[in-house]
Amino acid sequence: RCHPWSNGAMGIERAIKAMAPSATTGAPTATTLKVTVVSLTGETLLQEEMTAVNSKDVMSKLSGTTCFDKLLMDGNTVSGNIEVPEGAKGVTLTLVRVDMGLLSGISEDMMKVLQDFGAIQEAPVGLSEMKQCLSLAKSDGTHCSGGGFGDTNNMHHAILLPDGRILAKYHHYSDYMEHSGDYSCSCTWEIAEGRFTPCEEPGVLEVEWTAWSELTHRTTEPFGPGEITGTWEAKLIDHAMKRVPSTLVPTDLGKLSVPKLCDAWAKEKDDGLPCAKNKSVRVAKSEKMPKLSEEILKTLGMEPRHLPFWELI
Repeated sequence: RCHPWSNGAMGIERAIKAMAPSATTGAPTATTLKVTVVSLTGETLLQEEMTAVNSKDVMSKLSGTTCFDKLLMDGNTVSGNIEVPEGAKGVTLTLVRVDMGLLSGISEDMMKVLQDFGAIQEAPVGLSEMKQCLSLAKSDGTHCSGGGFGDTNNMHHAILLPDGRILAKYHHYSDYMEHSGDYSCSCTWEIAEGRFTPCEEPGVLEVEWTAWSELTHRTTEPFGPGEITGTWEAKLIDHAMKRVPSTLVPTDLGKLSVPKLCDAWAKEKDDGLPCAKNKSVRVAKSEKMPKLSEEILKTLGMEPRHLPFWELI
């Protein structure tokens, strides 16, 4: 015989079950999202459907990542469960490989500066174990005419490798032909290597140069440089006396601002007086430093393994 309240209890139970989502009709279904991961150069590294976006899960699907690497979404670092905008069907993340703080603390604006300059590149052949690097090159030139004619050209190229190495090379060329027929040409080649560490300010690096060498050449035989007869010589580095290769890469009290360098070297111009026209351009190609070998680098106190960069064209 049933208790008088049993029918009521069963009614409440049925009501609760009715309000609960049905396992077949009312249960919420997991939404799949298209997750795309790209590198700083725009290369697609991953494209996969996922039901939840978690930075750890995404990182595990990428090869060669370390605990220092990070993911950006709209220029901001993301970690843990990533909040996806409501109604979005997919999300695009940017992988930043952070080694030695080269790109540590990178902001959206800074990343745009680097990408616009074309500074984020694959490491040169011979240094390819470093994968990506920052590579910046610039050429300035002046053409003179009047009492005679001549040209002055300066080429700068610097790379920063993810393991904390900085390599820079420079070539200065100047020649002039007088109306009398007298000709003079002078050339200077410089190479320097060192280490950098990140400062607190994003994009600013503390640079310590470890070796610096120079080759000079002069000739009066048109039109130079002709046969280079000089030899490479090591140059003294004295940070306290500010004897550093600042001509190669401009630093301020040992600090290098990568965004400022990009901004300065990105400014192309073509101006000057009719008798002295100036031109400044970004260049994609490097320039080979002459008369170098691994043995010569050893005698200069420089790393033989950097020869591929010095010979890069």
